[in-house]
Amino acid sequence: MDAKKIYEIAKESVVKIKAAVPSYSAEEGMEFCVIADADGNLFSAMTNITVKDNSVERIPADIAAFLYMKNTGSMVAKYIIVLSVADRRIIPPSEECFDLMFRTNSKNDECVVVLSSSEQKPLSELRLIGDGTDFLNGFDFVEEEDEGSDEEEIVDDSFEEPEEEEEKSEETTAEAEDEEDEEEEEEEEEEDDDEDEEEEEKPVKAPADKSKSSNFISGVEIDESNPFYAAPTSVKPPEEVIAMVAEGTEPPAEEEEEEEMPQLSKEELLKQAKKRKKVARANFLFRKRK
Repeated sequence: MDAKKIYEIAKESVVKIKAAVPSYSAEEGMEFCVIADADGNLFSAMTNITVKDNSVERIPADIAAFLYMKNTGSMVAKYIIVLSVADRRIIPPSEECFDLMFRTNSKNDECVVVLSSSEQKPLSELRLIGDGTDFLNGFDFVEEEDEGSDEEEIVDDSFEEPEEEEEKSEETTAEAEDEEDEEEEEEEEEEDDDEDEEEEEKPVKAPADKSKSSNFISGVEIDESNPFYAAPTSVKPPEEVIAMVAEGTEPPAEEEEEEEMPQLSKEELLKQAKKRKKVARANFLFRKRK
């Protein structure tokens, strides 16, 4: 079955309908559609009438014929033609029919639409996929005119307030940091006191008995011919030192040329360290505020 045969069948069907139901076919705008599926089955329908929301509406012939085909289980159309019942003139199918056919099965884009006795086109070339010519229709865009003179006269002094707020926030943050530093110093002082108490509680180890020490110097000979050898000035010979260690006596301490520095107690050393720490933190906070 080809397009010419479909056209001949559609014309013959219109003649039969006008002869059988002249009053119905005489209505203005009546159409007749014929659809052939892939198996060669024909489905036809005229413009139908239905009642929707208390109003009488017409169902186009092409949609009625396609729904008839769909209800039989066939989803893909091969040919479609629409004629005007009044003069048997070929008219193109509606966009609603094209959309319905494509949504039912995408293969319907290959359906041949008969436009005349010598012209046919696939549905894909006739179906509109949104031209997008006026997609902003319905949206009103109002362009505001620039009034440069009015804007220049307006003086905005609102930028001074945030600076004051920033200064206040900096002062509050600095005070909060000072409070945190004081709390940390108090905690560190408590920890230092606890450490001092623990050190005081630790038992003092008794001095080791020097008489039991091993004679590690025995058997050692000094090579005075070594170029790197330097004779000691105030050091006693190793033989005397060995003898004194064996007897358990200590050699006399060498006289220090420099004066010994006064030794400070642990409490005084801790106090000096804390003072230095406070001074360093104060300098850091002072630089940070700048």
